[in-house]
Amino acid sequence: IRELAAIGVLEFAPRRGAWVREVSLEEVIESLAVRAELDRLAARRAAVKLRGRCGKLRATVRRIVAAARKRDFVAFQEHNQMFHRLIVEAAENRALLRVWGSLALDVRTRVIMDFLASVDPIKLAREHEAIIEALDRGDGKKAGALLASHANHLVSYLRKEMARQEKRGKRVVIR
Repeated sequence: IRELAAIGVLEFAPRRGAWVREVSLEEVIESLAVRAELDRLAARRAAVKLRGRCGKLRATVRRIVAAARKRDFVAFQEHNQMFHRLIVEAAENRALLRVWGSLALDVRTRVIMDFLASVDPIKLAREHEAIIEALDRGDGKKAGALLASHANHLVSYLRKEMARQEKRGKRVVIR
């Protein structure tokens, strides 16, 4: 329990117990913004290794697109996480992977599922293809810019959602 509390999954109070930490929409937005920059860094570092070797990424994108067609947003998210993780792993930087992974709870929330339902999920899934093409050419700068743009679509949506909720006088908390 202490380890889960230390990584931010749980909150813990002596003699009161432990509970799943609530994540505010603002925290999700902040985490996505940080993660976008980490993805950008990872793409720049991974491009050399991934040049001409994007088979796993292509297979993962096929799974993301298939999930989008079925509107299976749980599978979409799982494959999307794998896609981004493969790029971060290819960067071969343990600190980058550790920091990137530490944001997993904050960015895997119900509000992201709502976002997927509000956009064309197939179009969103296909954004990954341009990222792969850049990585396959060894163009880490372009791949990083595309990854950041991809994340910023979600951040823009969430900022609008947060403003809408604040107008109603609500603090958006995601469990």
